[in-house]
Amino acid sequence: MTLDRQRRCAFPPHPETPAPPARTAGLTGDSAVRRLARWARHAPAERMPLLAVPAIWTAAGVAHAAGMPGWWPAAATAVATLAGFGIGRHRSAGTRGERLTGGEVAAITAITGVWVTAAVAFGPLAGPWHLLTLTYAAGTVGGYAWLRRHPAVRAARARRDQAAAWQARKTAWHSLAPGLGLHGSHLLAYEDTLLGDAMLIDTRGTGRRASQISGRDVAERLGEIEMIPAGRIDVTPDAIPGRLRVSVRRKDPWAKPLAHPAIDPASPYAGRVPVPATCHVPVVIGADPETGRPLPLTLWDPHEGGKVIMITAKKGSGKTVLMSCIRERVTACTDAILLQVNLSMVRHDRRWAPLAAANALGRDQAGQARRILQFTASAAFTRSEAGGDDRLITPGPGQPLIVLVIDEIDMVAADPVCRELLARIASKCRNEAITLIAAGQRATAAWVGGADLRANVDIAVLGRFARRGEARKATGDDTELPDMGEYGEGHPGVFLVTELGGGGAWQRGRVFNLDEPAAIDQIVTTRAATRPGYVLEPALAALAGDWHAITTSAGHHADHADHGGMAGVVVMTGLAGGSVIQGSGQIRARTSHARALAAELAVVPQLPPEMEQHAARLLAERQAQALAINYGDITVPDQIAAALLPLLAAPGGTTSSRAAAAIGRSRPAAHRYLSALRAAGIARLDGSGHTARFRLANPGEPRAVLTVVPPAVGSGDAGGTVAGHGQ
Repeated sequence: MTLDRQRRCAFPPHPETPAPPARTAGLTGDSAVRRLARWARHAPAERMPLLAVPAIWTAAGVAHAAGMPGWWPAAATAVATLAGFGIGRHRSAGTRGERLTGGEVAAITAITGVWVTAAVAFGPLAGPWHLLTLTYAAGTVGGYAWLRRHPAVRAARARRDQAAAWQARKTAWHSLAPGLGLHGSHLLAYEDTLLGDAMLIDTRGTGRRASQISGRDVAERLGEIEMIPAGRIDVTPDAIPGRLRVSVRRKDPWAKPLAHPAIDPASPYAGRVPVPATCHVPVVIGADPETGRPLPLTLWDPHEGGKVIMITAKKGSGKTVLMSCIRERVTACTDAILLQVNLSMVRHDRRWAPLAAANALGRDQAGQARRILQFTASAAFTRSEAGGDDRLITPGPGQPLIVLVIDEIDMVAADPVCRELLARIASKCRNEAITLIAAGQRATAAWVGGADLRANVDIAVLGRFARRGEARKATGDDTELPDMGEYGEGHPGVFLVTELGGGGAWQRGRVFNLDEPAAIDQIVTTRAATRPGYVLEPALAALAGDWHAITTSAGHHADHADHGGMAGVVVMTGLAGGSVIQGSGQIRARTSHARALAAELAVVPQLPPEMEQHAARLLAERQAQALAINYGDITVPDQIAAALLPLLAAPGGTTSSRAAAAIGRSRPAAHRYLSALRAAGIARLDGSGHTARFRLANPGEPRAVLTVVPPAVGSGDAGGTVAGHGQ
């Protein structure tokens, strides 16, 4: 098979194509009638009535002079009215007003037919002062004015204008393409943007693949012709091979900063930045100045879970403003909590500290940073052990998304303890509703904390770099991305967001301007007064001590007691238990002292005697509500309920492991069934940690009667729900 590269162009005219010879009336027979017919066909809805008006009047006069009976046009009018109604109704179905409806066609036909019937019967000049003709003229003028304003005629006129403009754009592109080195290409689509225009070009006629065409060369050539900076012209291959996308920004995109909607309620993006918000949808951190589309960032995905996000840019690129935009969105979510770590420059981070559940801010906070990272890693394992049958945890107010934000990642990764914990969090956080956001100036493995962390990055957020090769360290050599320094013309706050392993798709734009301390303080002050505090979820009850250490001043006291920097750091293992392997005597002494300080509880005033019973009832009610929310809808099959009852009635009670062995299920599944029995009031939980035991709710009674309530019809549950009472 031979491919003809010189095939006939489907979009003429080309600039090199000679103009067709001029036609003469004598040679082609292009008469006035034919020219009139072409004129009428160009806009039939508007021009055909102008030709029909004199023809109808003349035909009526001829019919009257010939003595035609009046009932002939009357009968024809009735038939034509019915036919017009049917045809108009059929053709206007589903056109949304772009055609005359059946009723309108029938009305026009009937009115015209009535006049023709009267003119045939009495003559078109009948009546005083030729009243019938004057009526015809007035009706014609009024009807034509109504017709020109009809949506169907306007839609037809708009289609003709669009077709003419499209033909002009295609012709203009054929004149422009040779100057860009794209001879033989065709314009497939054109779109006006907020700053200029965007075009989709078919390059198959050039004899080269789209990937072989130098986008920088095309941008420079177009910049020379348009006399605009080449950085405002983007030439990128389309997702479909054989196509190029050319975007031209003729206005300055960076003339004005993008006000944050939380500060400027009149912002067009106020609806995209709601308060309260949810992490179930991507958060908006900025916008594309060219198209006006929001710039989203996914924290949690219903199909993939929590994300690992790496933000990389050189100093002065606006990372701090971007991090403020992310913190603003996280703290606006009712189903997310913020943990922030920064062991370097913390001026802006401290302003967000009142809204964060835990903070490690400052060069002397290495110990607190370790505890926060250890809690996050422990939460991943603990949630996994206590999780349900779902593939991943869905964040909610009672079980929020844990968002760990680490700024200046190189300072944190310099600590071997934090380095190991970061790798564990990045590899285990996806299913357990944990998101890791790290920011730094480089994306090398040594800078971010090792190849294990970098390999687990899901989303890369890139700003400007001093060298183009720095971006490839974050995305790999196979991904072609635009240079943010060139795109942003050196302005800060310009970033690109790309999903690694997602086919190379990306979005870019400018983040909201949230840099002024007064603006941040206004958001924090307002939100701190209304945002409820996070109470540790039941699944993380075993980590209550670790949570207390990172959310109270005890952990900070430990850091100040050991402000000797990073020297003598040991590796922490056993995340759930928080144990420390043996090291030197001095290190162990400091560690013991820090743990003793962390174990100190805040002094709480004694409750008045008259409030103790009320407080106890309130605590019991809150615990019952938590059980009902987390486990109240779990169905316990009959055979499993019968197997668990003897274990609960045993003198020593039972554990999740023993229950799992007895019912032949996994430990998390056994834990859910036991918790469902607690929610139903049949069982209770004594102790915590390794000493926790499930027992019957009534300790003085040896057995309990379990009543299996059949499920409602159509519920789809295989078993029943449990209820019971002692006997």
